[in-house]
Amino acid sequence: MVDTITIEKIVNALVVRLKGKPHETINIQLEIEQMLPVNNEEFRLEVKDISVPWSHNNLAINAFHVERLTMAVKFFLWITRTIQGNNGHATYSLNNIPRGYYDIKISGTAIKDAKEVDLRVSASAIAQLNHEGVLDYNYNIQNIVEGVFKARAGDKESQFEIS
Repeated sequence: MVDTITIEKIVNALVVRLKGKPHETINIQLEIEQMLPVNNEEFRLEVKDISVPWSHNNLAINAFHVERLTMAVKFFLWITRTIQGNNGHATYSLNNIPRGYYDIKISGTAIKDAKEVDLRVSASAIAQLNHEGVLDYNYNIQNIVEGVFKARAGDKESQFEIS
């Protein structure tokens, strides 16, 4: 069981630190929620160098106030998937993304008269604390203007407001 979770901003990254028992296996959940501005019914977000350090993982993207959601991930080439919204909501998910660093583009068409798109990206993974009972994860926020970032493990949670 994780004893503490802290999040601190260092330059253009958030550093999530979990502390618990040495070599403990945990389920970590990370989530960012942000409001993306809509311009001519279009929205867009690009994030570079997102780290995927654990291979047993899940990623889910939920967008609200959308007609269409396009998700692109650069593995070696850009892989793009477009999802039609249903009643203003679109969801896309991936499982077991290989370890590495990825560039991600999220874009699409908002519903008529929407000023913002509510975007919620959540990731979960099975990870192991090191021999000192610590796990650090760095999340690049260089392209994130504002939003709420949350980290959870077991019954512990921490959040950081990006502004």
